[in-house]
Amino acid sequence: MSLPRVHVIGLGPAGPDLVTAGAMQLIATIPRQFLRTERHPAAQVMPQAQWFDRLYESASSMPQVYQSICEALVSAACEEHDLAVQIGAVGEVLYAVPGSPVVAEHTVELLLSDQRVEVVIHPALSFLDLTWARLGVDPVELGVRLIDGHRFAVEAAGQRGPLLVGQCDNSFTLSDIKLSLDDPPSSPVVVLQRLGLPDEKIFSVDWSDLDREVIPDHLTSIWIPEFAPPVATEFVKLQELLTRLRAEDPWKAEQTHDSLKRYLLEETYEVFEAIDSYDSESGSGATELCSEL
Repeated sequence: MSLPRVHVIGLGPAGPDLVTAGAMQLIATIPRQFLRTERHPAAQVMPQAQWFDRLYESASSMPQVYQSICEALVSAACEEHDLAVQIGAVGEVLYAVPGSPVVAEHTVELLLSDQRVEVVIHPALSFLDLTWARLGVDPVELGVRLIDGHRFAVEAAGQRGPLLVGQCDNSFTLSDIKLSLDDPPSSPVVVLQRLGLPDEKIFSVDWSDLDREVIPDHLTSIWIPEFAPPVATEFVKLQELLTRLRAEDPWKAEQTHDSLKRYLLEETYEVFEAIDSYDSESGSGATELCSEL
């Protein structure tokens, strides 16, 4: 039995001139269309599309935004499919994202993991193509790592560079990036904005001025050619996990050292019991002991 189908296209890194012919053909043939955001220079090629900008304002977190977009697309595809199967066809919707569908697109990752729909990815130009051309670098030769600006502290941990930081779309993100490093780059970094558009800007800025001299937008990225010695990757990830757990679980957020003492005592007794039940010769009880430890 066929599944509802979601076609995913990219609008490229800049204006309508960089939207592929294949994408334009899909826009002309699939009636029900969606845009992740209207804030893109090429959004004008899809005047009939619905967009999801409202979710960015109403949702409490970015993961919630992405999940809500995915659910809306799956629901729309299922609606179209219910009508199409009556005539022996497959229901389809068209979903357009900025740049390329396979570069830093979390909604596409969610769609691909959703068993309710068939997802067809159509290639597109990414902002990376223009970035390498403007910087005059070969990313493979240099071993460049692409980092999400919203997760800089975690994704940059342990990296030596060079790094390209995308999603630098607001001043808070730039401040978080700047303050996340105790030992920042000593050399200026390169800011790239609106590549491929008439108001394209490329300039260097000192790390300390990152959130002062840069006016960010959704087409801003940062090139860090040299990075400080790597920080403790696993420690940063652990810190992020603990912060997230306390934020998402009210019970955990309420706990103090005093409130945890009785749980610590209970767990200690359980370890004692597991040790007493463990037989080193036969290995009996090893699983239980490892679990308690």
